[in-house]
Amino acid sequence: MEISAAKYVDRTLNSVSPHDKPTQRMRYETPDISLLIRLDRFVRVATTTPLPPFVVQVEQDRHKRYRLKARISPDGVELASFFDDLRRTDQAYSSFLKYAPHLEHFFEVYLDHPMGSNSMQSPDRLFDRWRLWAEIYNDLCTRVHQDQALRRLLQIPRHNWSTTGFENLRKLNRSLNHLFSAGHDLTAYHLRLFASQKRSPILDSPDQVSQQELRELRACWTKFRGLWDTKPAWFPCRPAYVWSIESSLEDGYGIQLTLIFPASALKRDHQNAVQHARSIGDYWISNATSSMGHFRLTHLEPTYFQKDWFFGLVQANDVNARNRLRSALSNLAIKDALVRPKHRPTGKYFQLSQDNSWHLDSGHFC
Repeated sequence: MEISAAKYVDRTLNSVSPHDKPTQRMRYETPDISLLIRLDRFVRVATTTPLPPFVVQVEQDRHKRYRLKARISPDGVELASFFDDLRRTDQAYSSFLKYAPHLEHFFEVYLDHPMGSNSMQSPDRLFDRWRLWAEIYNDLCTRVHQDQALRRLLQIPRHNWSTTGFENLRKLNRSLNHLFSAGHDLTAYHLRLFASQKRSPILDSPDQVSQQELRELRACWTKFRGLWDTKPAWFPCRPAYVWSIESSLEDGYGIQLTLIFPASALKRDHQNAVQHARSIGDYWISNATSSMGHFRLTHLEPTYFQKDWFFGLVQANDVNARNRLRSALSNLAIKDALVRPKHRPTGKYFQLSQDNSWHLDSGHFC
């Protein structure tokens, strides 16, 4: 996961659909997702780096006074770079969320270690204090390196959420490469779909309520997908699509849907493209949710990064537009790699349309 993905995860966990309160403040403080990514990297580096990052030595200054000084080991430069991150580990944890198994285990190791406890007393003298921190950080790195349970959690796919996330990313990139290699202009729409106008915040609702709303959302999606071939005005051909169920702590469950059409099938300018996307959203409300649902155009939502969600015509020679489209969809693929809401039911939360829909010459895409 990269920093752009960290920002995306942070916003989707806290986002509020702005149809009623566009300026409503977030009520739930999620952890520093960027820091969480750094801690994930620390665990992976520490398990594969046998030498401690710091060397503590006695040195003599020009006044012939002896000082204890810590310096970075030549082989421990990257591991040493996480020093300040580890001292802020508590900022990456929230009881509202469930973490990837290797991170859950790391938090247990950290809290059981002097670096993560409140019992560590630093001496008054500055050089001794930094010597102590360096030695204790070395010990933590050694403990993580020797933890066999942590190694197993990183190696076994069913315990390693990142395996699923990056497999999704590989499939997405392969599909986009097929689509882009055809050299055609494309039109991309991004919609957030909800099964109900009023949704129960995941944190404030009993599990059975949230799970029932999730089942209703999945049922609406299944119905909506089955209607595409019956509405040629809105779906003149079968679009390629990326579909992801998002879990917002405050706003319940919703679907982030990206539809990609060949531009030649639509022949719409940007203004008409926006209206076309709205018509598809209205079709979702009236036909898939029995007029109970709601939709938003993602690129217009203030709670999202508008610049990331490239909307409308993606010209064949516009590398920047294609990269922005790829970046936004990549965030969907890997957003669940490290952290998820607690008690989220098992099931599919990310999906691409079938492989043949990404080939313009297959006869399925249009």
